[in-house]
Amino acid sequence: RVAGSYKWLPEQQVPSQSDLGRKLEVYWPGESTWDAGRLTNIRSGSESKFFVLYDDGDKGWEALGTPDHRFRWLMPPTKRQRKSTDMR
Repeated sequence: RVAGSYKWLPEQQVPSQSDLGRKLEVYWPGESTWDAGRLTNIRSGSESKFFVLYDDGDKGWEALGTPDHRFRWLMPPTKRQRKSTDMR
């Protein structure tokens, strides 16, 4: 899970090649949790899959952007946000 250092961006439909390397969270409805990771590969085709390396060490091909595999991008903190966090 991500400590409060990242800001959520609106949920997206389907990642593209330009999104490789970006941080995201994937929603797991059975656990009612969002798990953070990084998008590292895309397998295109009729049923696209997206490889996620999760921060907790898990990894897997996910069908991101489908009703059962919701996700949202995470945006790194700005310099101003980092300074205010560092001062705590």
